[in-house]
Amino acid sequence: MLSKEAFKIGLKKLNAEYANKGFIMSKDRVTQWYGYMCGMSQTEFNARIDYVLKTCSYSPCIADILKAKVNVRRKDIEDMIL
Repeated sequence: MLSKEAFKIGLKKLNAEYANKGFIMSKDRVTQWYGYMCGMSQTEFNARIDYVLKTCSYSPCIADILKAKVNVRRKDIEDMIL
């Protein structure tokens, strides 16, 4: 599960890059985004944020992060396969 601290760090990265392109996070928006992302691992979240930072030239929305193409293996699924 994604910690609130890791989530805040990711938002700070997005804000640093996209603040001058209209990226604004209200309290309600932060709560909504975290609700959609709280089930991610920190590794997956960081990979998605990095992907968006590298590929998105406009202010991202939540869909851009959720649709980010990342390859993160989940340990619990790997254990079931083995």
